[in-house]
Parts: sequence; C-alpha cells; structure tokens
Amino acid sequence: MHSIRIRKLRPTIIHFLTGVPFNIQSVIFDCDNQKVTGRKTGIDAINNKTLRLNNPEIAKIDAKMKGTTIEDLLKKKAEELGFSYVF
Repeated sequence: MHSIRIRKLRPTIIHFLTGVPFNIQSVIFDCDNQKVTGRKTGIDAINNKTLRLNNPEIAKIDAKMKGTTIEDLLKKKAEELGFSYVF
C-alpha cells in the first residue's frame, strides 16, 4: 500500500497492481468470476515461471527496508518459488 501513498494515487486495485515490486504480485483472484486476473505481465510470469521487476522504485524501497539489494530480493523470491529471474 505504500506505493499508492508514495505515488499519491487513489486506492484502487489497478493502482495496487502497478505498484507491487515484482511481476508475480500483480495478479489477483476474482472471487465473483472464479478466475485469476490482473496485469498480463503477472499472469505471464506465473505461466513462464520467470520473476521480474514490476515497479523498480518500490522494489528499491523494499530492498532498503530489508537491508539487501533488489537483485538479492529477486533471487531469493525466485528460488523460493522455483522460478528463474531476470534483473
């Protein structure tokens, strides 16, 4: 949610999805229609098992908060999921 505040946007699902650090986080489950939806980059990431940055500025903030680098965050998350990653 801090990406919405930083970017001074209205709190909407679309604004949330564009602000998450990684592409795999830009996917949601639509309970009404019982399907996965969201940004195409996120859906493709899951299908291709490839992790990429979605919002570099927010990823940089997250990495700093965790005392690490963006690349290390990507690598760790990719390993946890059994995905490859592109930095």
